[in-house]
Amino acid sequence: MFTNMKYALFVITFILTHVTFAWGTKYYVNPVGSTFNDGLSASKPKKDFQSIANSTVAGDTVFFMNGNYSNSCAQCDVLEIKSSGKAGAYIVFMNYPGHHPKIKFNGWQGIAIVNGASYIKIIGFEIEGNSKNVTISEALTQPGTCNNLSNPSIDPRFNGNGIGVKTNNNQYSHHLVFSGNIVHECGGGGIGINQSDYITIEDNVVYNNCWYSIYGTSGISLYQSWNLDTFSGYKNIIRRNKCFNNINFIPVPSFGCVIQDGNGIIIDDSRNTQNQSNLGAYKGKTLIENNIVWYNGGSGIHTFLSENIDIINNTAYLNNQSPAINCGQILANSSNNINILNNILYAPTGKMINNSYNSKNIQYYNNLHYNGSIAILNNLSCINKDPLFIRAIKSLNANFHTYGSSSTIDAGTTLLYSQSDIELVKRPIGKLPDIGAYETATISLKSTSNTSTSKQVNHITDKSSAIDNEALYLSVEYPKLKNLEGFDLYNDEFASNISLSPNPAKSYVNVKFTLIKGQNANLSIFNLYGVPINIINVVGNGDTQSEIFIIEGLKEGKYFVVLANNKKIISKPLLISNSF
Repeated sequence: MFTNMKYALFVITFILTHVTFAWGTKYYVNPVGSTFNDGLSASKPKKDFQSIANSTVAGDTVFFMNGNYSNSCAQCDVLEIKSSGKAGAYIVFMNYPGHHPKIKFNGWQGIAIVNGASYIKIIGFEIEGNSKNVTISEALTQPGTCNNLSNPSIDPRFNGNGIGVKTNNNQYSHHLVFSGNIVHECGGGGIGINQSDYITIEDNVVYNNCWYSIYGTSGISLYQSWNLDTFSGYKNIIRRNKCFNNINFIPVPSFGCVIQDGNGIIIDDSRNTQNQSNLGAYKGKTLIENNIVWYNGGSGIHTFLSENIDIINNTAYLNNQSPAINCGQILANSSNNINILNNILYAPTGKMINNSYNSKNIQYYNNLHYNGSIAILNNLSCINKDPLFIRAIKSLNANFHTYGSSSTIDAGTTLLYSQSDIELVKRPIGKLPDIGAYETATISLKSTSNTSTSKQVNHITDKSSAIDNEALYLSVEYPKLKNLEGFDLYNDEFASNISLSPNPAKSYVNVKFTLIKGQNANLSIFNLYGVPINIINVVGNGDTQSEIFIIEGLKEGKYFVVLANNKKIISKPLLISNSF
């Protein structure tokens, strides 16, 4: 479902910048490999991936090749990680470059980290749970529900978690990184971390989880963080994730048989007050930045019984989808020392925008509110206007960039802000950072019509036309360009060989281009009025690159694919036809 090539680019970038293969053993596994292979080369991958995982030591990397990896028994996890790396020598479990391994399970966990395993990285997996194989009527009568409390045999088919960290025998995990994974259709939570420290969760897509669990799970959760040491700075980081449609449909028996949670992101009980925990209050800080959370059942981002959390530059849209939940898009519940700055909070009509129930020391500045009924947290620094999203829809293909006239642009505060956005664009581009997960990059274009004035084309223009309707002709303030149907570049080399396939297109278009090494640019699709449909940031590698745009749902007609930096631009016409 989620085919955007940004994830391939991310994984390659991550490999080059975060993963060191100079030492340690490299293993290769494949579900159709041989049990007799040693797994020490890509040409001889081993089938038994769990035996490889059990043998890993600090510095090792396990590459998972294409195929489906499943649990071996009804109660089993697919991949159980027990071994630890060490500082500077993580054990890495990741996709083989260019491959897309899928962990498909109906047990308790897709990937489980147990026995205090630490210094672990999980990169580039698709993890699919069992929700497509059960029904809501089955889930409502599963063992342990309010309709079947007498049956103690809890069924993992309804309650499995995508990625889970479990505490065993007072052994606690720390220094864990979860990057570039796609986690979906898990009856339980998407990524759930219990009683751990130094956690990084970044660049994941977490959607359609939590539906059938009796436990009140969420898309991404940190529960009862544990102190490895006394450091009081940032230890947990949740950034650049997309959390969509994580919602609970099953009343939670332990909460009086009502619907609970289904949040996009929750930091839960870092004070360690529940379930007879003796870990003590967590002393570290948690940073939640540049996430997009939309159409979740509970809140978008939520702290509960927790302290020392910064929630900055996030976009929360139409969460509180559960009819029984009306708590707000971003909120602090029974929490302390929470900073909430530079966020977009777009609420369903009639529901709360935010809340601060029983909380203290809440710093709340330069947030944008729209469409809800009540904002408990509010002041003169906040904006009450439509953020003007480009394509805010109930889909993974939603586009939460904003139009150029959006009041989010240059409206943030520098008191506390994210240094780059969800696409790693450096902030601020203007005088001040933007509000929300995206920072607006601008390209100045002007129409050649005598009656038209220059317009700002950024994540791009306002809803008025940036292209003269009759001439359909643009020029740029920097180099001289001919017209949209094949711009000529008259200045220094920038990009070349841009091509579109298929064209005409119906559901997707693959854009191939060559960009000089290290060059930053925006790759965009515009309609004939200069309104951007989708924009991504790309970095040149000096060779042919490709990006796939999903265009399902767009009206038939003529569009333009534009590759541009702040001085130069090149484009190709694109025809979208549903009959193609």
